Amino acid sequence: MFQGESIRVLPLSEGLVELRFDRHGEAINKLDARTIDEFRQATLLIAASSGVRGVQVVQA
Repeated sequence: MFQGESIRVLPLSEGLVELRFDRHGEAINKLDARTIDEFRQATLLIAASSGVRGVQVVQA
């Protein structure tokens, strides 16, 4: 559904998606401007998806 450098949104099962904080190529996740922008994009995409009933948030 969405693939950024810091955030990914993956479909799990009917109506459920996983919003994963996992900074690509980094040992730690950073809450910086890029992550905030990707979070905004990901949440807008999730909100626009009519079939999504729930979101699981994971920090990897």
